[in-house]
Amino acid sequence: MSYLDGSDRVVDVCTIGELARALGKSTATIRRWERSGWLPKSPYWQRVRGGRGPRRLYPVGWVVALVTIAEAEGLANRKPACIERTNFTALARESYRELFG
Repeated sequence: MSYLDGSDRVVDVCTIGELARALGKSTATIRRWERSGWLPKSPYWQRVRGGRGPRRLYPVGWVVALVTIAEAEGLANRKPACIERTNFTALARESYRELFG
């Protein structure tokens, strides 16, 4: 899927479901990580008809970085995994800053 950002750049993006599958987690876990501040909030959103809230969209490059970080920190495809005991949040924030400023 592609997204036209505010700078008129086309960005390849994934949905929250695709990010969750890539990490081996549920969409509820990804939302909880965002609410708790363990994962920076998605920089891109898409409005959805029918009264539902906006859909989170994650740039593919960031998804690849998050999967790499999660694998290195032992979070990918494992249950249960305690995110608080890893460097995932710091590394995810660092990758976010590198990609989005």
